[in-house]
Amino acid sequence: TGAELAALFSAHPSIVAWINGHSHKNEVTAHPGFWEVSTASHIDFPQLARVIELTDNHDGTLSLFTTLVESSAPHRADPADLSRTGLAALYRELAANAPKARKDLAGEAVDRNLELVVRRR
Repeated sequence: TGAELAALFSAHPSIVAWINGHSHKNEVTAHPGFWEVSTASHIDFPQLARVIELTDNHDGTLSLFTTLVESSAPHRADPADLSRTGLAALYRELAANAPKARKDLAGEAVDRNLELVVRRR
């Protein structure tokens, strides 16, 4: 179960983050000794990729910087444009107009661009 996995991760000091994408939603959860960082799927709108950087603060803590980035492709596609940008625009337009698309997958502001601090154990 998720609770068993969280207990296992908490018992291992070398684990500082559990990065996953199973929920299709951007969400960050604190656990004893580590952070759970869930990232949305690129099939769902908005297609936000997450960059994660781990930094030693040299004060007994580590920081995980989680930054969401969005494609610079336009939201509207030109069907004749088969370039990388044109295909990216197509996937953005299709995802944005998907029937029954959820509007909550980007997560809250507290789940996006963050500095997550953990103690070095």
